[in-house]
Amino acid sequence: MFRVLSLGKASLDPRLAEEEEDAGGDDETWSNGEDIALLNALKAFPKEAAMRWEKVAAVVPGKTKVACMKRVTELKKGFRSSKSGAN
Repeated sequence: MFRVLSLGKASLDPRLAEEEEDAGGDDETWSNGEDIALLNALKAFPKEAAMRWEKVAAVVPGKTKVACMKRVTELKKGFRSSKSGAN
């Protein structure tokens, strides 16, 4: 099976596709629906939950644990920026 990479190239080696997924790959583009799924997952799995990020990623379609963690960091930065700009 071929995997289409974010640069439009197909990977013949499944190991390369896995490495790209782990590094974020095409997980960097988030739709509004994916953001909502991520936020709902964060509510469903509190910080104390065992294997929280694995569970979060499991309910956000097409996103890895690493991608979810990066997106939360981006959303927090954006929220803090907008909050400090309002004062």
